[in-house]
Amino acid sequence: MSALGFTSESTTPSRTVGTIVMIAIMLFFAIKAAELLQSPIIAIMLAQLLELGGRVLFGGVIILGGFVFAKIASNLVAGTGSEGWLPAILKWSIIALSVAMGLRFMGLANEIVIIAFASIIGSAAIACALAFGLGGRPTAHKLLEQWTDANRRPMPPARPRAPTAPTADGDPPLV
Repeated sequence: MSALGFTSESTTPSRTVGTIVMIAIMLFFAIKAAELLQSPIIAIMLAQLLELGGRVLFGGVIILGGFVFAKIASNLVAGTGSEGWLPAILKWSIIALSVAMGLRFMGLANEIVIIAFASIIGSAAIACALAFGLGGRPTAHKLLEQWTDANRRPMPPARPRAPTAPTADGDPPLV
């Protein structure tokens, strides 16, 4: 936060949490003061502001927890000997899911979050289908043959035919 210019270098996390709690307490008492002054409109606006602030704060906690969980899960998978793309895909999938959950909890742009999440999953499915269909065409052909052969009904055994006399040239007759 200090690198972005929001806080000074001497600001500690406990001071930041203390400031947030102090603002919440002040809002709570401002709501009660507005109710005592019999101003329901101001009390309702302040209550909604406190509710929205709580939702945004808890949504931020969900997103932050997702980042922490993504790092832990990525390190666990990387520690098992899996190298390459698997830890990275796991990490970014967990981050994307936690960001979607956090934004959804906050109530910010629910439709956009749903559309974005569905389009990401849909595009990943299309990419896998194209990669399998175009890149693994021989393998896809073999699998399709196996699937269709497994679904065919077995043919009943053919009835044995009665022997026929050979023709004048010595060839068997055509049936």
